[in-house]
Amino acid sequence: MKEDNCIDVIGINYKYNGNTILENIEFSVPVGEYMGIIGPNGGGKTTLIRIMLGLLKPETGQVKFFGQPVEDFRERHLIGYVPQRAAHEEFYFPATVEEIVKSGRTSKIGLLRRYSAADKLAVTQAMEAADIIDYRKRLIAELSGGERQRVFIARALAGEPKILILDEPEVGVDIVSKDRFHSFLKHLNKDMQITILFISHDVGAIAHEVSDILCLNIRLICHGSPKQYIKEDFLAQVYGKKVKSIYHDH
Repeated sequence: MKEDNCIDVIGINYKYNGNTILENIEFSVPVGEYMGIIGPNGGGKTTLIRIMLGLLKPETGQVKFFGQPVEDFRERHLIGYVPQRAAHEEFYFPATVEEIVKSGRTSKIGLLRRYSAADKLAVTQAMEAADIIDYRKRLIAELSGGERQRVFIARALAGEPKILILDEPEVGVDIVSKDRFHSFLKHLNKDMQITILFISHDVGAIAHEVSDILCLNIRLICHGSPKQYIKEDFLAQVYGKKVKSIYHDH
């Protein structure tokens, strides 16, 4: 474990109803990393994220954020999380974009504190970063899937996180919006210096976007740069032998 790691996952094992979901998972994420997590359905990706966030308890192993065990980590606002399909839920309540984003500030200030000028500024800056400031008074139910995705990322950004974890953020986003979305994530990573981890099924796209790939299929199949690891032999271990090499240079 290095001091410049923001996340350390150490020997994680997890079973559900007697079935092995994760087996001896171990890796570290350096500060400033842009990591894609890939693998088949049922390979344990979402379970891993939930364990990392402390939402599930592993049979054995430990997760640390900035050197502290996740169960002892108190600065939760430093971890922004957008769960799977958050942007595609039905909304039957009249919440505006600004109200949704504002709720993300609670992780930093607590439930009972009043919003200060600094809190309002953080919410505005989060909306500006996500390019949704023009939608601030619109109802969340009126937006497209891609627009909603930005709203929920802005909600996570309102807490001023150092780490952003996204579970399949591209689902339901069209091709044009997906390109803009990838550019947005690069901006967050490079310009705002936020460490990003995101789960994706779009292996071809993710290989061109991230600096680091983690391939998961119950076990940790590989972990490294896209050019080094997105090859037929590793993909076969993750997705099956019929899968051909997906990575191509532009």
